[in-house]
Amino acid sequence: MPLLSHIAASNLVVRAEKTLYRSARALGLERRLLPSHARFRTFCEKGRVASKSQIGQDILVVRALCMKRDGFFVDVGATSGVALSKTFVLEKDFDLGGICSEPGRGWHKQLHLNRQCVIDEHCVWSASSL
Repeated sequence: MPLLSHIAASNLVVRAEKTLYRSARALGLERRLLPSHARFRTFCEKGRVASKSQIGQDILVVRALCMKRDGFFVDVGATSGVALSKTFVLEKDFDLGGICSEPGRGWHKQLHLNRQCVIDEHCVWSASSL
């Protein structure tokens, strides 16, 4: 059973709000990105985005991009490509392309079945051996 099924919807929204506020503040974008508390809560609760991430990081990205459709993402440590994924919603619901990197052999079959983006089975590192 997915982790998110154990988290009450209101708790997930509160956690997503905290992540959104902290990230926006750190980037100096709070005035541009932060909707009012009520608007953000409504945005999450109406299910415009069916979050797959752990604490709503995908909602943060969707909101920061003003629900943009088109673009590119990089997902490092993609595991199955769905559970706790920060990019699944971006690919499936917002038509963003991207690349998922997952070196763990145990995840490769599921990742290839679950995602349509480019999949790299190598470890991401600070230097390339190419």
